[in-house]
Amino acid sequence: MINLVHDFVILGDGSDYYPGEVSEHGYQYYHVPIRTILDGVEYSANPNKLKELTNQVDAGFAGVGISKYSGKSTERRQPGFDTNNSSLDFIVLDHPTPGYSHE
Repeated sequence: MINLVHDFVILGDGSDYYPGEVSEHGYQYYHVPIRTILDGVEYSANPNKLKELTNQVDAGFAGVGISKYSGKSTERRQPGFDTNNSSLDFIVLDHPTPGYSHE
């Protein structure tokens, strides 16, 4: 599930989700039971921002210190590396990496 309104992405198994509220701008929100979430990444330039994802899904933030359009990027430390804390799982690179994939 890709969320274009908030600063996180979750990957669920798709077995269960249901419509929730509709925002004032007409966005349909969905509820995804935590048992169906395989992984989640929350990102923020500000490490003091209020978390939106529960710590069971992601206890930290990826991309801390990156401002939009800064020419920097973030990537997972190692393919498959996942502690459920994006502050530990991701690193900031001093160059953009659009479409880059680990070899």
